[in-house]
Amino acid sequence: MPLTTFDADYKRHVGVRWRGWFDSRGRFQLPWETLSWRTWRPPPCPNLDGVLWVNAPWHQPVAGLDVDAEATALLHSPEWDAPVRTGVGGVSPGNVWGGSPWQDVTGMPMCTVWETGEAQGADLMPWVWQRHEVPLPPVVRRYDDPTGSQDVQWVGIDFERRLMWECGAMRPRPGTSDWVARGVTVWDLDAPWDAGRGGCTATWLPLVAGIPRAEEFARGHIDHALWFVADRYRTGEVRWPARATDGNFDGAPLVAGMRLALDPAWRPSKPLTRDQETLVEAMRHDTGFGFIVADRTHPEHGSTMRDAMDPRVLVADLGIHHHDLLVLRS
Repeated sequence: MPLTTFDADYKRHVGVRWRGWFDSRGRFQLPWETLSWRTWRPPPCPNLDGVLWVNAPWHQPVAGLDVDAEATALLHSPEWDAPVRTGVGGVSPGNVWGGSPWQDVTGMPMCTVWETGEAQGADLMPWVWQRHEVPLPPVVRRYDDPTGSQDVQWVGIDFERRLMWECGAMRPRPGTSDWVARGVTVWDLDAPWDAGRGGCTATWLPLVAGIPRAEEFARGHIDHALWFVADRYRTGEVRWPARATDGNFDGAPLVAGMRLALDPAWRPSKPLTRDQETLVEAMRHDTGFGFIVADRTHPEHGSTMRDAMDPRVLVADLGIHHHDLLVLRS
């Protein structure tokens, strides 16, 4: 059966003589060339140029959208102001390669993935599970691997059949060769993007469509909105192109599907790299595509931008806060 990242890396490196050192705080550090289940470099994500929907609403520039002054003022208020993590790739403080992965599953064998659904206690009721056949690669790279957090999302793309699978909270089923996921979605890349139900994001937007990718940084231009993951957003309200929400904060300034943009008046605290300039251009109200509020994270984690689990991309955080953003009417 396909292996998880933890299993694959452990089996590959078991018995390796680790070389390292203790830093000034007494923490043991490993060199980059020594991989383990705690420090690893994922393979590059597949190129998605020409694969995803080219006429989708997230390809609309935001320069023509007016600023919602009232909502912007609320977002800037001390009650709601917070940092926005904008780094791409790299290793987090937890020694985990950050970002969302997607894998090429063209020609891969089909494996059984049981969809449990979102109902309370569904994990303990296998008689209500729905069976799916999903092509899985030999090593399954999921979001937040190799630590294996609870919400480990996985995306696979069959470039010949023009299909994309999204599996949320996906993990091996103990004692079997099957897998279990809270949700399983198959996107037909030749059909309208909103023809069926959504996938891993709470707003039913396709997960990888709003992630800045290595090929985009290489050419110096990102031609789509970026997915904004809010620490809190409003209960029950949805704006296009979002089609669902898990918002749970009444009166919050942000709403599922809302368009945001970086204020053109924002200035960095230090010179930007070429890749940071590419990212800023994509975020700005006057030059880019801005953000779409696409998902929610825990308030303790703060707002963030979806990024890629791709070793070719390493962009340092820009130091942006909510007060640097504009809320747009759309």
